[in-house]
Amino acid sequence: MNLKRIFVTSIGVLALGSGGLVQAATTYNWTWSTTLSGNPPADNTTWTPSTTTGDWCSGMNSASMSTYGNCARFGGSETPAGSLTNVLQVKAYSNTGAGSSQSTYDIESAYLAFWGSSGMGVVNRNTGGSDPPEGATGGPTPSSTSPEHSIDNNGRYDMILLTFDRAVSLTGVDIGWSENDSDITVMALGGSYSELAGKDYGSLAAAGWSYVGHFANADVSGAYSIASATQGIESRYWLVGARNPAVGGASGDSYKDYIKIKGFTATEKYGNKVPEPGAMSIALIALASGAFVTLRRRSRRVAD
Repeated sequence: MNLKRIFVTSIGVLALGSGGLVQAATTYNWTWSTTLSGNPPADNTTWTPSTTTGDWCSGMNSASMSTYGNCARFGGSETPAGSLTNVLQVKAYSNTGAGSSQSTYDIESAYLAFWGSSGMGVVNRNTGGSDPPEGATGGPTPSSTSPEHSIDNNGRYDMILLTFDRAVSLTGVDIGWSENDSDITVMALGGSYSELAGKDYGSLAAAGWSYVGHFANADVSGAYSIASATQGIESRYWLVGARNPAVGGASGDSYKDYIKIKGFTATEKYGNKVPEPGAMSIALIALASGAFVTLRRRSRRVAD
């Protein structure tokens, strides 16, 4: 091992490193439009991740797209513009299963309904009782359940699961239609994802989900900003729905919320993860110091 070369190289890299060779990741601003028409919408057989319009999720067919548990995917557009892709997949859920309260009713898959420029809604499995009928024994009936065909909290609490290719910080929810009221709830997953069906809203925290916040009157012109609440939070998995006090936070007003969501915005820090300048400098100093001490000892032996 050539200690002189190690010493000189370490000093040189240290000087260059402290001069700014470490590059910060680029922050991209993403926008996804989640507007599709038809229940179910037509399958786009030529869809690719760079396509900004939506399509069926991989593995879906005409039967599975027509019933509970259907799934859609959407390509996003980034700023600054580039060749990156970050596909968003969306599924619907609601607490329509067995239980004794909103926080203990079992979560079940629901039907993701598409209403063109108004955005996405949810038709859950409820066939009556405390929640006006949305579904039916034979499957969802989205065309006959307005406003229950939206994402709502009348009787049971509808939410949609957002799954991204890479972790993002969700910054905005774009509501294309609302009735009565438009309060929303947002959650983020801090660990590994496990299927929501079979859990209940009261136990999501134990499964790694964090309550981000309730946001009142979110039907505004453009996307409603939640950036101040999600700053510093990055995840591949997010839950968004009508106000849902079963997951935490204040119960809010007594008005029922009915919304359809037509898009989302998010930020993503993308780039090579490298050591911080300080950590790199410390490591190089240690390496150079060790080489210098060894060289000095060898020089003394030669002189003796």
